[in-house]
Amino acid sequence: MIVYARFDPGRYFTWSPHDVVWNFELEVEVGGRLLDHEQAIARYRYRRNRKEEHSIEHVKRAVRQYETTFGAGQGARVRLTYDKNGHDPEVWTWPEP
Repeated sequence: MIVYARFDPGRYFTWSPHDVVWNFELEVEVGGRLLDHEQAIARYRYRRNRKEEHSIEHVKRAVRQYETTFGAGQGARVRLTYDKNGHDPEVWTWPEP
């Protein structure tokens, strides 16, 4: 598990202090309707609001899991914009290219 944790982007089993803060914004469009941030968080049953202290991979996995199960067939388009400790922002999209 220690070796797995070292290379898994989710970092579930690491014992290091949380020295990283990921600021993020979710833009979700379902059926041509843009959800606000609170609706997007509720859609993915994600309890944090615009910050993740572990790994941004947790947010990505929540989106993937929902969109491949409950949300499959709804044609949602997701744009996740995030930065690590206030550095240059990155963008991740669903469906993935």
